[in-house]
Amino acid sequence: MAKKLVRKYHTNNPFELSEWLNIDVITLPLGQIWGFYKYVHRNKQIYINNGLNYENKIIVCSHELGHAVLHPRENCPFMRAYTYLSENRLEIEANLFGTYLLFESMDIELMTYEQIVNAFNVAEEIAAYKTMQYR
Repeated sequence: MAKKLVRKYHTNNPFELSEWLNIDVITLPLGQIWGFYKYVHRNKQIYINNGLNYENKIIVCSHELGHAVLHPRENCPFMRAYTYLSENRLEIEANLFGTYLLFESMDIELMTYEQIVNAFNVAEEIAAYKTMQYR
């Protein structure tokens, strides 16, 4: 699904894709919460903690965009720093979507396993899976 969106809109930037898909991205102080997705009155909204650095905002937006695309009518509660280790099906699917979306911009076949884990803040299992695809 992520690859299809990248091809259709010619970008893997989750902020740009959100705009194309009419999903509101709202940044505000959220304390310890990194972000969450909310569906209200047929409106899709992604909330992102404005205290995060740009790289983490990209990661959070791509994850929450996964919820908006894959689980559009589900309200998905907050993402903390390490929901990448979640066993919840919806969180796992959003993590995979976000990771695939971010991988679309990188030459990951040239990256090591450790570089993928650090660059994308993904679970080790996802990095191992992606590096095995290119080896």
